[in-house]
Amino acid sequence: RLTSVETLHELVAHPTAFEYLDVLLSHSVKWHLVNDAADDDDVARELVAVVYAMTQALLWGYHRQRIPELGAWARFEAIVQAAIQLVQATPANRIDWLEHTLVGQVCPLLFTAMQHFPWTPAKTTYERMCDLLGQLVELVGPLNKQTSKCHDDQNETVVDTTTTVVQTVESAHDYANNMHLLTELTIPGASTLTITFDKRSRTEAAYDYVTFYKDESQTDFYGDEKYSGRGDDDDHNWPGVGSRPPLVIEAESCHVLFHTDGSGVDWGYKFTAVGLVVSHVTCLSLPWLAHVEETLMVLLTSMATTLVRGKAFTPLSTAETNQRVLLNSRLLQGGKQQTADHVVGFLKDLVDHPLDDESTTAAATVVKTLKKQTVQDQGSIAHVNRAVRAVAAAILHHNLWGMDVYEMGQASGPAGATIVPHVLQAWKTAQKMRQWFDIGDAADATVHRVSAAGRPTGLKRQPSAYKGQSEEAMVQLCQVVVERALFLLEFTPASFSFVRAAKLRWNLLAKYSTAIHRKNSWMHLVTELNAATELKSMLDYRRTSMERLHMPKTVTELVLEFVQSDVDVGEMQTMLETRNDRAGSRVVGMATIARALSASSSGRLQHVLLEGLACTMRAIGLEDCCATSLHFFNSLNGCAEAKRKALSEAVAHCLKASADILTTRSSSKCLAAEGDSGALVSSALKAMAMDYDVRDSYLLYDSKVLPHILRLLPSDNVRVRRVAQAIIRVLMSHFVAIPDQSFYSTDMGLPTLSAFQKQLLAAVRLQLEGIVGT
Repeated sequence: RLTSVETLHELVAHPTAFEYLDVLLSHSVKWHLVNDAADDDDVARELVAVVYAMTQALLWGYHRQRIPELGAWARFEAIVQAAIQLVQATPANRIDWLEHTLVGQVCPLLFTAMQHFPWTPAKTTYERMCDLLGQLVELVGPLNKQTSKCHDDQNETVVDTTTTVVQTVESAHDYANNMHLLTELTIPGASTLTITFDKRSRTEAAYDYVTFYKDESQTDFYGDEKYSGRGDDDDHNWPGVGSRPPLVIEAESCHVLFHTDGSGVDWGYKFTAVGLVVSHVTCLSLPWLAHVEETLMVLLTSMATTLVRGKAFTPLSTAETNQRVLLNSRLLQGGKQQTADHVVGFLKDLVDHPLDDESTTAAATVVKTLKKQTVQDQGSIAHVNRAVRAVAAAILHHNLWGMDVYEMGQASGPAGATIVPHVLQAWKTAQKMRQWFDIGDAADATVHRVSAAGRPTGLKRQPSAYKGQSEEAMVQLCQVVVERALFLLEFTPASFSFVRAAKLRWNLLAKYSTAIHRKNSWMHLVTELNAATELKSMLDYRRTSMERLHMPKTVTELVLEFVQSDVDVGEMQTMLETRNDRAGSRVVGMATIARALSASSSGRLQHVLLEGLACTMRAIGLEDCCATSLHFFNSLNGCAEAKRKALSEAVAHCLKASADILTTRSSSKCLAAEGDSGALVSSALKAMAMDYDVRDSYLLYDSKVLPHILRLLPSDNVRVRRVAQAIIRVLMSHFVAIPDQSFYSTDMGLPTLSAFQKQLLAAVRLQLEGIVGT
């Protein structure tokens, strides 16, 4: 029962009253759990009524801007936490008893209101509430399955509702001679049209008349063939005038003809058409616990997808847009490492090793050994030498040669360290920086075109440091280069990040550089994918950036390009902090969606959640100007390694939950018998439709989604079949490609296939054998 307006005013006028809400919630939970007597039950219900009234007051006060949003959200969190405690502590034989508690009375009100109010809380507050809702749905969903296993199709009542639609049709007053005007009268959905003429209707009898034809052919008509005459005389037949009954047409439309001759005019006609529209409305009468889950899931869908999208709290900044080429670089793909390992520490020692010749540290020994073998490394300017060593450390790190140089240092003896060829080559490559510092190319080496605003949209080489610059300027320039190189040491090596997931899963021995340099075959099949499927609009993305280069640059080239650019490390750190925040929100959103999908008892609500996720992922791909594909890491490149791992795990849970849905709903019998199953299966496929790459093989393999998708290829449901076929095309384009033979050396061999690729190829073979067999 709604609380009176006076009570709401009184509560809001005394904000200190809400300080007692936490105490009331605590006592309400304890009272319901401890007491069973009838008198005690009355007290418990009164406590719930008080909390209900205070919740209404909170909502009304916030809506009227009389209660701060932060305080309101703190109270809402307390209500949800109390509901979680109640459900957790309720024994299985007392589930119905929850109807009269906070769970059955207060939660539906709160969840419904939160769907429609324009909330703008802090991101952390939003994430906490989303997490609490995920916990609650994990408890409510299983309870709902126990009490009403099939309530999706139960308690449906068809109600016939009748509405009247009125239209007025009239001629000009007075009308003209020699008219033959045919007008269509339509009231969609009407079972009957009741025609009643105005008593002022007057025409020349039998010569100026109105006819109601059934169609444009003007052959069959309703009622009399001609309606005419003057209403105040007996010589008329206007329906509904005087004692004449209205004309009833049993159809939703007719054609009205008004014909006049050339001998005199009169007032004309006017009539009212009343259409009787009968509609069949299906009313779903939900049990109280199903209603709680319904309001909970709808709110959770809105909040979780908001966090996944990230636009509300961490929108793409102008700086991210301007540096989109750099942020998409492979150097940042692995994200920042959680802790600096001993190899990275050793590389930093190479940069700042003692300058005296007497130093015997491992780093100093390696530097001296490499210096002796490098003719170009004979400079005597300390700050230039330090900058060159920093660039060499970055090259070694991102090419996965850090361990080699570390082992050189550990195995070094009095005679120096044993030279590793590729380490020496990296060291010599870094010496190119000396030319850049000295008399390098002064041409503007802009990598990408300048934006309309005039600011470069990608990396741009700084002007070279000419001879004759002041010493102070040279020191400052070298320090900036060192900062950029040390910044790159904070990231997981580019050569390792691309295949980290696969290696951890299967300990593959593939040549990772081939996977890195292999061009994305998806772009060759994008035109084939544009079939008439519901997924075609989701899988059409901007790919001009990837198509610009015939072959991607090597890791070494990327490092040199980065340190010679105009990148501001401080600005980069700020952008990456924003991406860490965005990644954290997306992890919470994805994890909550996965929990809700697994726990929900309603296929209809799962469909709502999956549709919301699919639309959100599509929006992410369209909003991110940095992206060339649709992936759950869009707008997150460069975020911390721990965030990437957490998001991958959350997506894996989503895929497994979707696979479980396909397991129970993808049978031909189920798709044919239940209309909702086709929509649910289709939404599950759309939600998992992304541009997966080699790093995601283990996600797809462990979730076991491929066998279910293959079973849907010959489905009788056209919608499901087309979506499944589109998904297979996408997977084929990403995981099955003809290798570029010109790239492989004779000793390199072909890359080892992942388990998912083997599974996909086996499925294709079986499909082809089936086609040949038929």
